[in-house]
Amino acid sequence: MKQKHETDRVIAELVATASAKNMTMRERYLLTESLRSLVRLAKSELMAEIKNSVHRLTDGISVPPRRRRIPASDGRPLQQGFEFNQFD
Repeated sequence: MKQKHETDRVIAELVATASAKNMTMRERYLLTESLRSLVRLAKSELMAEIKNSVHRLTDGISVPPRRRRIPASDGRPLQQGFEFNQFD
């Protein structure tokens, strides 16, 4: 079962309160999706603000990207080639 978030509950309450004025199903759906879009926009603005604050706090200190570790080979090639054009 899908977990309901607090924002989903609040949006449902807002739509239920607003739909007391004889809204059609389409109007309720559009209102619900508009409110969800506002929540997504607020989240993205918050993330941008957090990234900006972190950048200001670290004063542009760059952290080198992590490198993938390549497993040590025992002399064998890590990938074996395909054997085409061979008869069974």
